[in-house]
Amino acid sequence: MNIQDRLTLTTLEQVRALADPLRLRILAALRSEPMTTRQVAKCINQPVTKLYHHMAALEDAGLVKLVETKRKRGTLERYYQRTARSLSIDRELLSSSPHKDAGAKSLQALFSHVLEATLAEIEESIETKLVKKTSYRKTSLVARLRIRTTQPGVAMLMKKLNLMLEQCESAQSEKGDPEYGLTLLFYPTVQTGRNIRRKKK
Repeated sequence: MNIQDRLTLTTLEQVRALADPLRLRILAALRSEPMTTRQVAKCINQPVTKLYHHMAALEDAGLVKLVETKRKRGTLERYYQRTARSLSIDRELLSSSPHKDAGAKSLQALFSHVLEATLAEIEESIETKLVKKTSYRKTSLVARLRIRTTQPGVAMLMKKLNLMLEQCESAQSEKGDPEYGLTLLFYPTVQTGRNIRRKKK
C-alpha cells in the first residue's frame, strides 16, 4: 500500500482531530500495516465500539484512509491506513489573525494530548515490567533541556530532527523485536537566561 512520507496539516479541523490521546494511539497502531477498526482496538486494548467515532474523525480529517474492503463471514471488513508516516503543522495556520485564538487553543490541546498519550504508554510499560527500575537506563532515555541558538541554527536542528524521525519511521525490524515509543517536542520558550538540563541517561 502506498503511503506518503509527510502530511502537512493545513486546517484547524485536522489539528483538532489529533487533539485526543486515543486518536494518537490509533495512528501509532496503523504505522506499519493497514488494519480494521477491530484489529486496532485489540492492538491498543480498547473496546471496538469506542473506536468507530475516532476512526471516522481521523478519516474525515484526512489522517487515515480506507484502502481495502474484504467480505468475511457475511460481514464487510474495512482496512484503514495512515495517510502519511509523519505529520507537521503549517506555520501559517496559527498566524492567521481571524483564527488566532482558535488556533492557539487547538495547538495547546494537541501538545497536551501528545504528552498524555506518552504518559499512558509509559505507565503501561512500567506496569507490564517492560521498563524496570533496575535496568531502565539500558532501554530508556529521559532528557529535558533548553538551548539557545541562531535562526539558521534552529532551521538546521529542525532539519536534523525531521531526518531522525524519518529514519525511525523506516527502520527495519524482525518479528519479535521490541517496539519503542518516541515523543519529541521542540518549541520556543519565554527566555529565562538559563540553560536547564533535567535528566539525561
